[in-house]
Amino acid sequence: MLTGKCLLIAALLCSLPMASSARDLWAKNSEKLRETDETIDWASPGKVARIHADLNKGQLIAHGNVVDVQSLMNPGLTEVNWSREANALFINSSDGGDVGTWSTRVFLISGSEVHEEKVGEAVSKEAFPSDTPLEYINVMSIGWINHGSALLVLRQVPNSSSYKDMGLAMFYLVDIKTAAVVEQLTPADAAKKYRSIFGPGAKAVVSQSDHEKQP
Repeated sequence: MLTGKCLLIAALLCSLPMASSARDLWAKNSEKLRETDETIDWASPGKVARIHADLNKGQLIAHGNVVDVQSLMNPGLTEVNWSREANALFINSSDGGDVGTWSTRVFLISGSEVHEEKVGEAVSKEAFPSDTPLEYINVMSIGWINHGSALLVLRQVPNSSSYKDMGLAMFYLVDIKTAAVVEQLTPADAAKKYRSIFGPGAKAVVSQSDHEKQP
């Protein structure tokens, strides 16, 4: 049975994965990947990078480089966000939506190379006020900051009553060139500075956090 917190977040996330009309999930101006004729296809503006997936593979392709992203190809539960200024993209994906775990991967395209920035590893080294095992904590990229030179990343305990601190969240600003965390923010502080890049999921996290503070 859903707890009060679960009911709240379920209502706030009504436009997330189960709603076919939603374009973005966590990050504003993302593109939710869908399956057509058993394939998934996406291309950046100018076709600098593209994604193609079928029953046997999932690939990110840029300048002749091929990166395996099959584990992220979950139709309706995967979003891609492209930064023209950074010449980069991030992919947020879940293995089960509201009952699964979210993860993110970030790729920079420079010259003829594709470099994966380990932002998940970077934020995992930062303080997080939860004893929930690291492998169960959601990590999502939320948006590009400062002309693509930085990325706002969210860590969140899943909204499941299996976790005593369910829904607990923190935001981190990560420098893209160095993969270093340069700022850590509460949901309220992140909303004050960066709400303009929030998709429905990020907004829901902030709304949940604000609700919990009310007497």
